[in-house]
Amino acid sequence: MQAVKFKTTTGYKLIFIVITIVMSLRCVGKELVTSLTTALAFSYEYGFYDKSLVGSMYKLIAGFFTDDVYSYNVAFIFSAILMLLGIIIYIIMGNVLLGKADEARREAVFIILIFFTIFAASIITAEDYIGSAQSFLLITLLIYIYCLIVNKVSALLFVIPIIAMVTDSDFALEYMSIIIVLLLYRIYTSTNKTKYKAILFVNLISTILLYIYFIISHTALYEDVIRTRAKALSSEYEVKEGLLKYYMYGFAGGMDSMPEPIICIQRIVYMILLLIPFIVFFVIMYRRVWKATISSSNRLFYRILPFGSILVIPLFIYSNNYGTWFFAMLSYYVLTTLALILMGDEHVYTAFNGIINTIKTKYKWLIILLIYAVFFTPIDSVKVGQFVNNFVIR
Repeated sequence: MQAVKFKTTTGYKLIFIVITIVMSLRCVGKELVTSLTTALAFSYEYGFYDKSLVGSMYKLIAGFFTDDVYSYNVAFIFSAILMLLGIIIYIIMGNVLLGKADEARREAVFIILIFFTIFAASIITAEDYIGSAQSFLLITLLIYIYCLIVNKVSALLFVIPIIAMVTDSDFALEYMSIIIVLLLYRIYTSTNKTKYKAILFVNLISTILLYIYFIISHTALYEDVIRTRAKALSSEYEVKEGLLKYYMYGFAGGMDSMPEPIICIQRIVYMILLLIPFIVFFVIMYRRVWKATISSSNRLFYRILPFGSILVIPLFIYSNNYGTWFFAMLSYYVLTTLALILMGDEHVYTAFNGIINTIKTKYKWLIILLIYAVFFTPIDSVKVGQFVNNFVIR
């Protein structure tokens, strides 16, 4: 029996690796867009400001190998290496999570990982994300979830949100809801409630304080030198004005880059309409969870579980990176489902597995939804993706 289990696990892992590589190659960008090169011009030499960690790492590491740090070729090599490392770590994390699933839950974990990978590959390799802070946030989030699942390396649970916030303060609204919900689950179900309450308290306080700090801490003193370096890093000698203005003036400056309201509305509405098959899946799943937990002592947790993604909504208002924000909302539902199943939650697993079994026995044709998901990739930070953008009337 042990040998069969090993072979089954190995098969799932190999398929996961192949799908990850295939999707990464499908989404991979050929050059660094202006938003990425402009971000690399930010550095802590100008002060402790938001979105400066990656740029500081770039300057430090590239400076060891060349004096010509602010050039497109050096920036591309640095970002490409980060992209490759991101893919390797993502594959490792996926295999580790598959290995943590018992035999009964392994198929469910595999299906969730494959579905998530179809979208997640873009955040690491697509043109808008090569070596970006967003890809770093995704990897750190997966590491956090792993630590929470195995109930070990508690020190990282305190530190990772701080590292993520320093990387990009958008983490607070993008992914923090996933951490909060999973910690609440641990508090509800763990015998060591005090530890997880302490982790939740530290995570919330550090995130809130850093978010407030980054909101009020902006400076335009170094605009000329940053603009010059950003242009030097760009292959087209251009600057991403919205990102630069956010760095200099905060939200007010960043909102200047928003497109016409009608374009924004169309991108959001069409994306929601096109995602209806997946929305229906999760609605059915949560309804089953609710019915199964009517008499549960933790029923409040399951009532609020579907609404954690609401925290992402403010991001749609102050920035038009709609592809990134939609991915964050998708990540909430997929990763909380994955983590709860791996943490042994019977209600979520039973509801999810029940729908999958129904599909396998009555609606096998719904497997095309995985192919349908591929059409949304590669994800474009602003336009969501070419598939969605085809519906936008300008």
